[in-house]
Amino acid sequence: MPSQEHFADGPRQVGLDPAKVEAVFDRAQREVRDGLLPSVQIAIARNGKIAAMRTFGRAVQGGAEKPATDDTLYVIFSCTKAIMSASAWLLMGEGKLDPRERVAEIVPEFGTNGKDAITVEQVLLHVGGFPNAPYPPDEWLDRKKRLERFSKWRLEWPVGSQYQYHPTSGFWVIAEIIERRGGMGFREFVPSASRSDWDCPSFASVSGANISIASPMSCMSVKP
Repeated sequence: MPSQEHFADGPRQVGLDPAKVEAVFDRAQREVRDGLLPSVQIAIARNGKIAAMRTFGRAVQGGAEKPATDDTLYVIFSCTKAIMSASAWLLMGEGKLDPRERVAEIVPEFGTNGKDAITVEQVLLHVGGFPNAPYPPDEWLDRKKRLERFSKWRLEWPVGSQYQYHPTSGFWVIAEIIERRGGMGFREFVPSASRSDWDCPSFASVSGANISIASPMSCMSVKP
């Protein structure tokens, strides 16, 4: 659970209507009660302060199903793409990365099979044209295989012609860009950047393919 210093005294302190905040919580609780979701955890924040937080339902914790609380940790899956994007934005803010750059100028191994025209921005926006490019989880820890995959990937449609969510391909490209422009592995860059630039003072361990991050505001398992 976030430390108390991050909480407002209540919704009104940050300009939110308490009744509307409660309506959100009521709806979430109904989803759990009706069996549509096993558990829900919601934190509503504004102006740097958490106006309200509530947790409903049950979740597996330590190998056993228990009532979920505000201290319960959840795996957030592809919500981590926002974290990777924000890491790229930090590099942009430092002048180390331009969204208009072609990815192949940064990662030459990527610039094959017509992918040389794809820009950093197009990867971030899921319009790069390679949404289903294969990259199995058992290769995620092997950077050599990552680069080999990049060189083999082919376009499924012309670059920038349509939007389609890139579930596992695009943000491994962002991870590689972060490593080359950030000067360290993305698993090291994300926690260090978060700690220094996002004002999150405490982080936990880096393990395997994931980053287990614990801060006053969140706990998350990170893979692009």
